[in-house]
Amino acid sequence: MKKVILIIIATFVLSSNANSQSGWQLVNLNTNKILSKIYMFDNIGYILTDSILYKTLDKGDSWSIIFTGLPNLDIYTGFFKSPDLGALLKTYPYSPVPGKLTTNGGKTFDEMNPQLPGIGGIISVFSIYPINHNVIIAAGEEFDFFPVWHDGVIFKSTNGGQTWTLVYRLPSNPSGIIGLKFKDENSGYAITSTGLHMTSNGGGHWAPKAGFAYSFDGKVVCLSDSFNDTIYAAGNTLSADSYYFRYIRSIDDGNTWSLIYQSEYTARIRGAFFLNSQTAWVVGDAGLILHTTNGGADWNKQISGTTETLYGVSFINSDTGFAVGNNGTLLKTYTGGLVGINQISQNVPTEIGLSQNFPNPFNPSTVIKFSLPESTHVNLTVYDQLGRIVESLVDSDLTTGTYQFIFNAKNLSSGLYYYRLSTVNYNQTKKMVILR
Repeated sequence: MKKVILIIIATFVLSSNANSQSGWQLVNLNTNKILSKIYMFDNIGYILTDSILYKTLDKGDSWSIIFTGLPNLDIYTGFFKSPDLGALLKTYPYSPVPGKLTTNGGKTFDEMNPQLPGIGGIISVFSIYPINHNVIIAAGEEFDFFPVWHDGVIFKSTNGGQTWTLVYRLPSNPSGIIGLKFKDENSGYAITSTGLHMTSNGGGHWAPKAGFAYSFDGKVVCLSDSFNDTIYAAGNTLSADSYYFRYIRSIDDGNTWSLIYQSEYTARIRGAFFLNSQTAWVVGDAGLILHTTNGGADWNKQISGTTETLYGVSFINSDTGFAVGNNGTLLKTYTGGLVGINQISQNVPTEIGLSQNFPNPFNPSTVIKFSLPESTHVNLTVYDQLGRIVESLVDSDLTTGTYQFIFNAKNLSSGLYYYRLSTVNYNQTKKMVILR
């Protein structure tokens, strides 16, 4: 067993340009690497990059590097099932790199064999799932260029990744096997862009489910855990050069599926976290974060405060969560991402505008609405009668649409105040009155 030395301990502070009203706060991780996945288990959590594994022991207040791997590699395919059990594996056809398995929370790592038994093609692993410290399932695709062919493949190891057996091949499947989930040591699910496959014997045998009649574009389809036989899948479908966010559900353990939600977004979905059968978050391009609390029937777009692509999201509970993405982007929320500001319409307004708050006078809360005909950086600020800033409500890059901010003035005294909307090419100020 290879010992791993703690290399760097860094305590991170909130970035000075983080928006205190956005619900998501930018944490400085001092890296520009792509943060691809995050897994949180109460106090303990992990962040995966191409070559670095970070760990926290205090709910994300500080992070340490526990593994540096090999530099300049593609993103590891990795998964942490629990605070102790995690597996990292990425196959390289010309220079295979050993995978890593930890059973003690990253204190030590065992190497896993990256040589997977195919039929002569190039094998890429997209998903890995350690059922226990011995049994590991890996899935992805095997393909070649001359002639061109793509098969989905699933491999199983019963000795901690030392040797692998090909247990399932899905011929002529361009997406490969994208995701894996297990609800216990025997029952599991494997998803492609066009179908669901299930096992009842710990991944030794797989069979397709005919009731999965929905297709997804790309190689990102997020599959939930099973919540009393209710399962969700989230991803994208492409129509007329536009991406549609698609959310589907099965209430009978994957046998039949129904469309719960579909809407056009300019951003692609990259990751998702399902807290329970009702509450979920999805993240994607341009800082996209969507949130549902009613099983996907409705989704609210949250203000992330970043335009970087987000790849992963994980929550400890309904309030405390994290999202990770490009250029070392790490976001944290203590409010479930919920804030005073919400996008209430994606329709493009004809002109920019700031509405009079309502009610006015008010005590203690009022609603401020504004519209943006183009994406821009927005500041919404409250001043007292002497021109001093008393509240910074919004300081973020926002996309086109109509927004409303629910402003709670419980910390301000009665009197006349001013609120100002500022963008690159626009400034407008209006009066409001707090009346106790």
